[in-house]
Formats: sequence, structure tokens, C-alpha cells
Amino acid sequence: MFDSKGGINPDIVGKSPAFIAQKSGFAAPADTSCLIAELPAVGREHPLSREKLAPVLAMFTVDGWREGCERSIEMLEFGGLGHTMVIHSSDQEIIMKFALEKPACRILVNTQAALGAVGYTNELLPSMTLGPGTFGRSIISENVSAKHLINIKRLAFETRPINKDDGPTPKSERGIQNTEYRIQNSENRIQETEKASPKATHSWMEEIEERIRLKAGNKPVRDQKQTEKPIPREEKKDAKYGTGMTLEEVERVMNEFKK
Repeated sequence: MFDSKGGINPDIVGKSPAFIAQKSGFAAPADTSCLIAELPAVGREHPLSREKLAPVLAMFTVDGWREGCERSIEMLEFGGLGHTMVIHSSDQEIIMKFALEKPACRILVNTQAALGAVGYTNELLPSMTLGPGTFGRSIISENVSAKHLINIKRLAFETRPINKDDGPTPKSERGIQNTEYRIQNSENRIQETEKASPKATHSWMEEIEERIRLKAGNKPVRDQKQTEKPIPREEKKDAKYGTGMTLEEVERVMNEFKK
């Protein structure tokens, strides 16, 4: 069933128990539904403790359900961390304890593992691609479907403002209900700013940036530039930069980097 490196032999995947038995050197009745191999432990020295993708099961005998939990975790860590587990039990407490501590993203109860994992015998999302989550080094822990290919655009209105210049936001203004109020408020602030300091017509990108600045309550960049006075070069010449470097030293270092 496996090659020398431990990989599954594709010739036996999905084949009948009789076919697999014949390839393994022994005979099995044609109506055999499953082959079971009793194993003493889990690991590389016991290849049948791996995933098999065929009607061949490995069976372990343990002393109590707690030891069964430990053995099942060994199997997950060896060959299927984060993927799927199934438990057959009528004890709800054991089912919950079994499920909560296992590093698997699908815990199936009293159903067939292969069909249950893909959503055929339960309410899991029907899929043949099953995410193992971060346990198995994936970003998805659920059954992957067409919904994961849908781009969702989200329009988010500010409900927790950073700047508190306008006072606390009333509860009635939170959420989507305050859309009209906020848009009107933003328009009023823009109009007030335009009246106070008329500006030349500029591009739509600049208009968006202007609105964002007004929304945040920050001073427009143009006004900041107008209030800044340029420093004469002769004053910059003797100025200290960083750890006492002069302008000439800074330019010398920059020229060396350019070379």
C-alpha cells in the first residue's frame, strides 16, 4: 500500500478489499467490505497507521477512553494534524471531552468519517477540500466552497472617532443610522473651510485627501506649508543633525552611498 518513502501507492487507492488482498499476497472473499490490521503503535515503523484512502483500517486496542484519546492524538500528529476525527459513542460527556482537546477542525460523531467530513451525512458544508486550520499550517479551518471565492466589499462608517473635537458621539448617531448626519457634517466643515480660506480648483484626488484631512480634524497640509518659513542655507550649514553631524558631513555620507 506504500512506497519506500512512505507515500501511498496510487494503484490501491479506492480499490476493493479483494483486490488489495490479492496484491498483498493473500486471498479475501469477493464480498469482503473491509480489511482490518491490528497494530501495536503509531509511527513510521507501522505504515498502516498512516492515511490509506482505501477500505483498510488500522485497529488499536486501548485501556479506556482516556488512553484512546491519547492514541488518537498520536495518529493526528503523525499524519493528519488539524484535519478530521470521528467518534462513535452514546456518552455525551465523553463525546465533548474527546472533541474539545483534539487538534482537529472536524470532529464527527456516530457517522462515517470519509462521507461525514465532506458534509454528506451531516450539516457540514459540502466540499472535497477540507481546511486543517493552523494545526495543519493552513489559514482555513472549514470546508472550502465557492463562498471562499467571493469578494466581499465592506462600507464602514466611523463609530469610534479618534479625534474628540466635536464632543462625544451620541448613541443615536452610532452605526449606519448616522450616515446622513456624518455626511452633512463633513460637507458643512468643508464649506466653512472654503469660506475661511478660498483655494484654487484642484484635482479630485486632492479633493478626497482634503475631505479625509477634514474628517480627521487635522490641519490641511497647504496651510502648514504656508506658515513654515524656509531656513536659509547658511543657517543649515552649521546645524547639527542626529548625533552632531553637520550638513557637509551628511552630504559626504550620502555621496559615498551613491558611489
